[in-house]
Amino acid sequence: MTGRANCSRRGLKASAAERRDAYFNTVAVVGPLVRCASVARPLIMAEVAGGGPIGGRVAMRRWRLQEQDCRLTSDDRVEALTPKAAAVLTALVRRRGELVSQDALLGEVWRGLTVSPQLVREYVFDLRTALGDDARAPVYIETVRGKGFRLIGPVELAPPQVGRPARPPAIAILRPDVFSDDPRWRHVADALAEDLTTDLARFPDVAVIARQSAFGATGVHQDLRDAARALGADYLLESSLAPGGEKLRATFQLIHGEDGLHVWAERWDEPVADLSELSATLAARVANAVAGWSGEMLATSWTRLRRRPAASLDAYENYLLCLQHEHSFEPEHRRLTIEYGRRATELDPNFARPWLLLYFLYSGEGCAPFFKTDPERSVARRAAIERALELDPRDPMILAEAAASAAAHGQAGRAPDLLARAADLGRNQAEPAACLAAIYALVLADIETSRRMFEIALRLDPAPPAWYRNVEAQLCFAAGDYERCIALGRAYPDLASTRVFGALAAAASGAAGDEVCAELRTRRPAFDFEGFRHDLGLVAPEVARRYDKAVRRLLDA
Repeated sequence: MTGRANCSRRGLKASAAERRDAYFNTVAVVGPLVRCASVARPLIMAEVAGGGPIGGRVAMRRWRLQEQDCRLTSDDRVEALTPKAAAVLTALVRRRGELVSQDALLGEVWRGLTVSPQLVREYVFDLRTALGDDARAPVYIETVRGKGFRLIGPVELAPPQVGRPARPPAIAILRPDVFSDDPRWRHVADALAEDLTTDLARFPDVAVIARQSAFGATGVHQDLRDAARALGADYLLESSLAPGGEKLRATFQLIHGEDGLHVWAERWDEPVADLSELSATLAARVANAVAGWSGEMLATSWTRLRRRPAASLDAYENYLLCLQHEHSFEPEHRRLTIEYGRRATELDPNFARPWLLLYFLYSGEGCAPFFKTDPERSVARRAAIERALELDPRDPMILAEAAASAAAHGQAGRAPDLLARAADLGRNQAEPAACLAAIYALVLADIETSRRMFEIALRLDPAPPAWYRNVEAQLCFAAGDYERCIALGRAYPDLASTRVFGALAAAASGAAGDEVCAELRTRRPAFDFEGFRHDLGLVAPEVARRYDKAVRRLLDA
């Protein structure tokens, strides 16, 4: 992310000790993590305008199922499905109005595999959740007890798209093993599985298999590869709890479903205190380690894509390569990265995340070959984030950056609501919290909320990627902590935003910072302080005044 994260989420990382060093001395701990107690998605305004739950009844939407990329769309909503859920719905759509038995669905969707009929019911439950349906008064899928299911609502198959659309990897959370005869630990283990399912489901780059489906499949299949195939899961997450005295040892292992190989493992020894809070804390930590932009699932995907020819890549794979290289400001690298992003949007125009990356990539230098003028670049950048917001108004990263973009274009009044929704939908996600920390500081000058968000990000990701230093530098400048900001700029000269804000802090405090201006003129001759401020959405009056004053001092030096 330019400004906020202009370095790789996996590249430019220090050692684990270095990544932890200095972070927890930056800001005070402000409040505990908020535990999400429900998997239900909050209503948004579009649900009222577009036909969501009203007065306790389910209003009617017209849904289109994009079979290839496992996506349900209506005029105001987008819902991602797992591959098996999409296959079940496809079978029902193709037999609209007909009673389809569980055996028929098992034979069509799980051809050649032996699975429990309960699995069908779990996927129907998932479909009802996505559609906003109510089993007691259905308007989309009717259950005929003991016989099967019938599609009765307006769901149709969308025409096939050009190219191969995006499909994020699916993960199944297996039932945790418990090494104790005390029955309370089984309850803790089941709560952990529920918390893991809830937290992982909030990440846009991951599809999560229903918890009961995952538990049932592993009871039938001894070989985890067979269980992964039956569930349509690309990854399986195993875990175990081993209590001992005042400590609990929690172990987690991420397994690639196709070959059964372990791709990540971690073990934590935690004090036994509030068991419900312990479960929520572990789940949030694992979810961010596995599913975030610097998580192991994406890292594994990058490794597997290295030997693939470009022409064979689908929308999601182009998006992953765009994400991997988004940090680079080298012109040739930047051109290639933008091409990955554009290719992803061409293959699947309804995939929101590549539009978010293009918004980042269209900032400042490095994208000149794609635009004739800077105003043209600015228009394209704004259009990219608005398109991303239109496609997925529930993605916390998109909401946060849309707030910054709105503020930069004279619509600061939109920012508070967008930021509040981003904070709500992005709870227990480290990267949205980090981005929100920067935006609250630069757009609203809300330093207290900014510090709280940054602390949450660090608690969720104790060994964070290097781009968090950019956020910290922006927060320190906005808060007037120039000494810390200068130290960050000197310690991380390869992080452009951190370096710039360190120089600005030096100028603001009367220290020398002109060497950074000379360096920018040499290494980045196209660097523009005004454009940099605009791209960040830095509009908070007092912070902007200090920024402009520091820039004048630097340029006059």
